[in-house]
Amino acid sequence: RRVAGEVPDTLLLVEHPSVFTIGKRDTQNDILWTEAELKQRGTTVHKIDRGGQVTWHGPGQLVGYPIFNASELHAQLTGSPAGSKFSYWW
Repeated sequence: RRVAGEVPDTLLLVEHPSVFTIGKRDTQNDILWTEAELKQRGTTVHKIDRGGQVTWHGPGQLVGYPIFNASELHAQLTGSPAGSKFSYWW
């Protein structure tokens, strides 16, 4: 809906339950807690389709997810036309 212009730019601020995410370059071996420690702490582990390594999110950590049209933002910042060839390479 954002791409279609039906909703404005948005910033979601969330606090996740205790969770590890594992990117394409890592394995569960990179998490130092044992299965028992993960369970005791109520922490789940999820493999996700992104680069990077292991990331933890949890209580007390504020995470922001900006949802915006990068082409429009680039145009506003640089004065170039939205959707131009270089809109996504800044």
